[in-house]
Amino acid sequence: MRLVNTTTLELVEHLNPPSYAILSHRWGDKEVSFKDYCLVRKDAQYTDQQRVERPWLEERAELSREIRARPGFTKIVDFCAIAKEGGESWAWIDTCCKLPALREDSIIARECG
Repeated sequence: MRLVNTTTLELVEHLNPPSYAILSHRWGDKEVSFKDYCLVRKDAQYTDQQRVERPWLEERAELSREIRARPGFTKIVDFCAIAKEGGESWAWIDTCCKLPALREDSIIARECG
């Protein structure tokens, strides 16, 4: 089961999940999928120098900024803050924690960690 750490916002796979808060809601137009969330988390690992050395990373950074600006990303961040205030270290959010069903998403899952 994938859970989001309410402090670091890292997406972590758990074989024996700890207690966690659940956000299951009505999806809007600008939700953040598992693939989107992985892209944002990966992009955060790159330095400005790496972006200069690898110009293709700037396109990725631009997409990451667009994803972080979505209401769905704000919903994830805000929910994690509320869960943390309530004493939970982990959160399950239906839009970004669902296990991938498609082969392509399985490949993304291995790359995301």
